[in-house]
Amino acid sequence: MSNPCYYHPQTASVGMCVQCGTPGCTECLETIGVKLACRGCVDSLKRNLPAQAAPPPSVRPLNPEFNPNAGLNYASNPADYVNAAPPNTYQLKQMLMGIGLASVVGLIGAIGIEKLLFYSHFGLALLYLILGAAIGGCARAFTGRGGAAIAIAALVVTAACLGVSHLTYAQDIMTQAQASGDLAPGAPLLSIFPVVMGQLKFIHWAFVAGSLFVSVRTAGLK
Repeated sequence: MSNPCYYHPQTASVGMCVQCGTPGCTECLETIGVKLACRGCVDSLKRNLPAQAAPPPSVRPLNPEFNPNAGLNYASNPADYVNAAPPNTYQLKQMLMGIGLASVVGLIGAIGIEKLLFYSHFGLALLYLILGAAIGGCARAFTGRGGAAIAIAALVVTAACLGVSHLTYAQDIMTQAQASGDLAPGAPLLSIFPVVMGQLKFIHWAFVAGSLFVSVRTAGLK
């Protein structure tokens, strides 16, 4: 329930005076520009507002369209309150933290999925979709906005993690084949990798592509 009007306690207030914070109803508050003023402050606000219209160029804010105090009832310069959204920019530190978190989560998840796939011999490639969503979500976790830059970063991280996962899978297959005598010891991994990848079915690669798509979509949401 809203606060009652200061002058009419039986009537609900419709706002607060920008200068003193007194709650008032439609009869007790007057609109000055885009702000509300009570009976006691309306005259002083009208006198002071022209002198407070804009700061000189030397002290004008770098981004006059954004004021972190917009909408707050502080007894200060009413002309400084501009209701606008902050600029859509990313802090480098936030981006690096998001990408770092996404990389750690992606590597752990990718290797974990590979181990499940290798030891269960079951089509768990569906988990790559969850991996993509996790990487995309982590990449934007420290910005809270998403966007093209975060989406590209998530795509690169996801591709790298998927590459590590498949290299690990090929390594496990090669180690198993050498232990059973089907492959001579000392065979280079890069010579085995194309053979192992060629044995994976189309549905596996569909989920891999889906993982990349999901990571981009999740990271790019605004």
